Amino acid sequence: MHKKFFLFVVFFIILAGFCFSDEDNTFVRHTITVNLSQFSAGIQYEYNIFNFFSIGSKMEYKSLGLFTFSINSVSSTVCFGFGRFYPFEVFSSGFFIDGMLGYANLSKNDQLTNHLYYGARIGERFTFGKSKGFTIELALGFFNLLGDNNFGNYKELEWNIFLLADMLSNAGASLERLILINGPFLGISIGYRF
Repeated sequence: MHKKFFLFVVFFIILAGFCFSDEDNTFVRHTITVNLSQFSAGIQYEYNIFNFFSIGSKMEYKSLGLFTFSINSVSSTVCFGFGRFYPFEVFSSGFFIDGMLGYANLSKNDQLTNHLYYGARIGERFTFGKSKGFTIELALGFFNLLGDNNFGNYKELEWNIFLLADMLSNAGASLERLILINGPFLGISIGYRF
C-alpha cells in the first residue's frame, strides 16, 4: 500500500512539474504584427498549432498613393489566409516558409474588380525573449492576382526578358501591375507574441 502511494506521489510531482513549468518555456500561440512593405500597410494575426506550423490571416491595403494620399490613386484591398512552416526552429521563431491564398479587389477610376490572391513568402522572425515578447519579422516573397482587371487586355504579366522593355516603354502602367497585380515584395513586420 505504501509503495503504491509513494509511486502515485512521485508520478503526481513529475506531472505537476510539466503542467506548472516556467512561463518562458511555455508554448506561445498568438502573434499580432503590423506590416509595412513597398506601397502597402497591413495587420496580421498568427495562431501556432504546433511548434513548427502555424496558420494566420492578414488584411492589407496597397496603393500607389499610400504615402501621398492622392485622390486618384490606384488601390487594392487584400485579405488572405496563410499556412507557415518553421523547418529549423522551435517556438515558431526563426526561418519560415509560407503560402498565401485569399481575396483582393482593385480600385481604379471608381471601378472595382475582384480577384483571387495567391503567393509565397520566405523570411526570418526575431523574437526578443525566450518565446514571447516583442518580435520583428523580415519577409521576401511573390504574389499574383488572378481575374479580369481594368488595367488593360492582359490577365497576367509574363515574367520574361521583355519585362524591362515593357516597364521602360509604359512605366506608369507597369508600376501599377508590379505593385498591385503581381510582383515581388519585401516587407517588415513589428509586433508582439503572447
